[in-house]
Amino acid sequence: MKPGCIATFCRLFFGFLTGLLGLQLYIESSYEGIFPTAMFFAFLLAVGARWFVLGLLGLVKPLPPRKLTWGLAGIVMLVLGFLGPTVSSAYQKSQEPVRWKAVEGSKDPARWQKEYRNKVAAPFRRADYLSRECEAICDQAKKQSNFEVIRSQAQLAFVTRPKDYDDGARKAISEAWAQLQAQGLGRVRPTKLADPALSAAFKDVLEALAANPTRKVQLHYEAEGGLAALPQDKQFFTQIDPKYRKLKIEPVGEAFSANAHKRRAGQVCAALQTSFNAVWPKGMMNILVAPGDKELPGDVNFWVHATVHRIPGFYTNSDAGKITSLLYKCEVQWLFRITMNGKEIGKFGFRSEPAKHVSYRTLKGDPNWAAYSIVMDSAADNFARLIVGRLGLVPPPAPNSYNFVR
Repeated sequence: MKPGCIATFCRLFFGFLTGLLGLQLYIESSYEGIFPTAMFFAFLLAVGARWFVLGLLGLVKPLPPRKLTWGLAGIVMLVLGFLGPTVSSAYQKSQEPVRWKAVEGSKDPARWQKEYRNKVAAPFRRADYLSRECEAICDQAKKQSNFEVIRSQAQLAFVTRPKDYDDGARKAISEAWAQLQAQGLGRVRPTKLADPALSAAFKDVLEALAANPTRKVQLHYEAEGGLAALPQDKQFFTQIDPKYRKLKIEPVGEAFSANAHKRRAGQVCAALQTSFNAVWPKGMMNILVAPGDKELPGDVNFWVHATVHRIPGFYTNSDAGKITSLLYKCEVQWLFRITMNGKEIGKFGFRSEPAKHVSYRTLKGDPNWAAYSIVMDSAADNFARLIVGRLGLVPPPAPNSYNFVR
């Protein structure tokens, strides 16, 4: 009996789609192996072909027995399955030169993705494919001033998969980075704060980053010392106006604790990053808080050391123009160093009295030692800007006021 029109149409339609899908997958992916890859795609192709052939036969005469058609489909599936890896490999090998010719010399990463990566399976791609695609990616990144893309390519070519990339790719990465770096530095205005020796060291840092953009800039923050009463304080109180003797001295509390210094390291890192981002393209230099106190080989290491000293005298703590309490007077001795590969290439020291002129706000829930913490935070922030100036860059302006940061 001849099948109905709807059944015939369904066999033709779904048979064609299933067979076409199975054929494409069979040719493109069966190189992966007979079981289960080639057999599964051969099954789709055989089933699709069976439906389509039955649809054609149904247009003119009754259909043959199911056992016969399924038996033939099974034989076709087995034959195609065992031949799959050979057929698919031959197809991939024949397509690779064609696809390569379509992208050779192209500086468009999207074209490499569409015409080569998506159409040639990984085992059949040329050894220098990633390198040539990398060159295209870097070329586009230069036009877009995208440091992050170049850094990601550098991570692959220098660190993660160096054997898969050649020197041409690494050269393209370094040249792209150096070109964008030069453009960024071209935007920097001269500053009178620059320290010639430190600026020269910073130039070495930039050259090291251009040679290998995967290098990280690691910030090490160290602090020691604290504030406490001095014997001279008694003499101080006998000499000042009697009304000040009644004012309380704010406790130091946890302003110089290990946790406070750890948090301050993050603030110094953020302040440096903000300063750098203010004078050249974002992403040109990424600064990270170092995970430990040891120099990390291969990376650039910034070291900031703060030594807090109590000095005789007090600062006044005011609210709405009225003096409310006293703060221990202090100074901070700062030291900044740059090291690479175990060698110190630049440093400078600086002494500051951070509480001389600090405008800040405290909230109701802040601890009574918040003022000391703010003073130290502002000092670290100011030193970060001073570092930027000494390196030869123009630092951004200081905030008008500071708040307590937990």
